Amino acid sequence: MTKSMRRKLLASLTAAALAAGAVGVAIGTAAEDPPRADPDGGDIALDQALAERFAVLTTREGPEDAIPDGLISGPVSADLTLNDDLARRVGTYDDGRTSYVVPGDNGICLALVAGGESKAAGLACNSTAEVKSGEIGPASLLSGCVISKSSQTPQCSSESIYGLAPDGVGGVEVVMPDGTKSAIEVESNVYVIDLDGADEPAELSWKSPSGETLRRFPLAGQ
Repeated sequence: MTKSMRRKLLASLTAAALAAGAVGVAIGTAAEDPPRADPDGGDIALDQALAERFAVLTTREGPEDAIPDGLISGPVSADLTLNDDLARRVGTYDDGRTSYVVPGDNGICLALVAGGESKAAGLACNSTAEVKSGEIGPASLLSGCVISKSSQTPQCSSESIYGLAPDGVGGVEVVMPDGTKSAIEVESNVYVIDLDGADEPAELSWKSPSGETLRRFPLAGQ
């Protein structure tokens, strides 16, 4: 299982908790830097290595594509500070969820934000080094969760597999434990797959526009 898949984020997490670093995003170890002039990340420029791999970061249709102020910004871990001024809205879904790509000083995050008043969210982050090496596998967001009083273990009704894919990836294919396959297009470097209580996929792969397998990510049982 990839590092991203190990981070199963409950939908009860709020955007405020994410902004405070409560997600526990692990993106590697960086050397200590001097204090930032703008602790909220407003002075961070777009990393060329990210711009070269994610076309969505270099396009914005209008103000409506900006991330809402204060939703997710600043430090999310000791090694990553985000600049929400560089964020892009990349998808709005039938159930009211919205996805945003948010770059920072040492990586990039994908936020999947629920609609309604709760603004519950999942946040998946990768370092710039992981992006360069292609190690940007999917993350998992659980929703509809109820915590058992006896076991304190959350029981969830659905799961979403979501992630970033670099330019050149036209779609993703998931393989279930029984061998069933399904495919979904990558739109603006992002994919979201809703499982609705189904078993976790055994594998996810990136596909080229012509259907060639570009990279495989083992998931369930790994």
